[in-house]
Amino acid sequence: MNGDSGNSVMAPGGDCILCHRQQGGPAYAIAGTIMGDYDSAENCRGLPTALVEIIGADGVVTRLTSNSAGNFYLSTRGSRVVMPYTARVTLNGQTYAMETETSTGSCNSCHTPGGNGDTAGRIVAP
Repeated sequence: MNGDSGNSVMAPGGDCILCHRQQGGPAYAIAGTIMGDYDSAENCRGLPTALVEIIGADGVVTRLTSNSAGNFYLSTRGSRVVMPYTARVTLNGQTYAMETETSTGSCNSCHTPGGNGDTAGRIVAP
């Protein structure tokens, strides 16, 4: 929907960290998109206002909120997430929790349309 417009609502569902590395964008420790369903295509607008909680191996919880495109991100500056981590998404009082730990901060690299590896597909809200 927003392609490569150079702002926080760009490329929902894309591999944020890889693209930012290749194109010289801001560096993220963790980044992804909350989508409407498991098969949402890249650049489809995601879901805003979802609470994304990143739970580090040390138990510390970092809270992020998805923006108007569904994107969420944590800058590498000041990031203290201890790997591996899990995550959970809450919207409208319901929560989905990640079942397996990961050390990959590029959420959309695994959460692709239809899934990749152990994922069911996109990150969706409950």
